[in-house]
Amino acid sequence: MTNPIGYVKGMHRVMKDCLAYPDRGWMLKPSGVWNGDKDFDFVIRERSDSNYATCPVTSRNVSGYVTYLMDALVTAQSAKQKIVALSVTEAEVMSAVQCVQDILYVMRVLESIG
Repeated sequence: MTNPIGYVKGMHRVMKDCLAYPDRGWMLKPSGVWNGDKDFDFVIRERSDSNYATCPVTSRNVSGYVTYLMDALVTAQSAKQKIVALSVTEAEVMSAVQCVQDILYVMRVLESIG
């Protein structure tokens, strides 16, 4: 069972940091504007990283990635990986695969818009 008091404390800590550092954060300003042209080239890029065997109890890796569309943040995720990697390389590959799956999702959304 989860502890709701812990979530409230975490939320208060995040809110305190937001008020203490208003000039920090992610910039959501795209580098270009779509003009409606079907030949417009959207740029999707990503960053991923993984920390090998970070969890002292389960030896799982903590990985994360961010996806940008025209240099504006679209998705961000950080979580413990579901399986235990046997090497640093394997942990990085698992993180990169999750990131590529998210890029493909963003690409399919753009294609469905037409």
